[in-house]
Amino acid sequence: MPYDVAVIGGGAAGIPAALYAKEAGCDVVIIEKNPLLAKKILSTGNGRCNFTNDRMDAECYYSNDADCIPGILADYDTAAAVHFFDRLGIVSRRTTDGYYYPYSNRAKDVRGAMEAAVRCGGVAVRLQTTVTEVLSGENNAFLIRMKDLGGNISETTAKCCILSTGGKAAPKSGSTGDGYKIAEAFGHTMVRTVPALVRLTCKGKSLRRLAGLRARATVHLFIDGQEARQEYGEVQFNADGLSGIPVMSLSRLALGALAEKKDAIITLDVFPPEYVEEEKRKLLEDLLYRYGLGKTLDEALNGLMAESLTDAVLSAAGLNGETEAAKTRPSDVFRLYQAMCSLAFPVTGSKGYDAAQTTAGGVPLREIDPRTFASKKKIGLYLCGELLDVDGICGGYNLHFAWASGTAAGIAAAKRVMG
Repeated sequence: MPYDVAVIGGGAAGIPAALYAKEAGCDVVIIEKNPLLAKKILSTGNGRCNFTNDRMDAECYYSNDADCIPGILADYDTAAAVHFFDRLGIVSRRTTDGYYYPYSNRAKDVRGAMEAAVRCGGVAVRLQTTVTEVLSGENNAFLIRMKDLGGNISETTAKCCILSTGGKAAPKSGSTGDGYKIAEAFGHTMVRTVPALVRLTCKGKSLRRLAGLRARATVHLFIDGQEARQEYGEVQFNADGLSGIPVMSLSRLALGALAEKKDAIITLDVFPPEYVEEEKRKLLEDLLYRYGLGKTLDEALNGLMAESLTDAVLSAAGLNGETEAAKTRPSDVFRLYQAMCSLAFPVTGSKGYDAAQTTAGGVPLREIDPRTFASKKKIGLYLCGELLDVDGICGGYNLHFAWASGTAAGIAAAKRVMG
């Protein structure tokens, strides 16, 4: 049957798009390749679904068209996301650091509520169905060709088409880049994609003995010797690299640099973040000379760092941990200070799209209307979510952008159909 609006991809962007278009009076269908809607949501927030954040500003997002982000966030802020979930019957829980989760603390309940809203709202759904081609039909409509799990081919038409297929991250959840090909067929270009919010692989002699350690640090990313960005938080050490929220938030920049054949180096500053340079120096001198009498260097530093991290820092400084702390020479203290401020790990790559939470790159924002997410290449086509060249840091930002873009696309498509 013909539809007013066809939504390709029933995930975090596609479902609000379908709900708002249906609410406006449109006949809507969601076409989803998975056996259930919003499958990827199950893995968000470590299975708890961190769906938005109190701190919602443009600095939390990356894009080659970053000037578009403030307007998008102004149209759809934190309160709008919370209201959307209120309407779904999801009670929100705000943590002390401003993260929002469902009160049940279960991503499966968010997925279930979204699926129920689609069913109760009367949106048609075609599961386990892959869109193989989208063509321009008669009267500016769209001809959509599909294949089901059994290989059966079918077609439908729609006055408007919303692409919400996701990017390439977590392909087991169904995100395999299908939407890029459809967008390109209508004349859209692509910003090169790389995995984002992903564990990095690094070089470093100390990584194996640090494996399994979690430690708080200020994480600096240097690209070709110039600092690109820094984040603070808990770093997780692995035998082959680094992970944790601050590292993952920097991963898209590091991987983008590697894709351009540039050097990317992560350095860790293990001092408390509120300390300025002079305070760091005084703290180190106090640990060695004031409180370190009778202690070895290892013992003197273990009140600030875990033993394995102390070993790594001393090794980087070329110092012996058995040296008496109070007898450390000023030149050695300076080398130790430098190692504690900039323990370096050259980035070699990542664990890839399989381990990534989102995709960096995609269709440029300049090729859509950032208020409606309507394509500038094809009338009646809308693009939203991870398909676009927008990705956020850890903290619910990528899901927030999905709700925001899907909502705008659904409302705009309905206005076009209903007049």
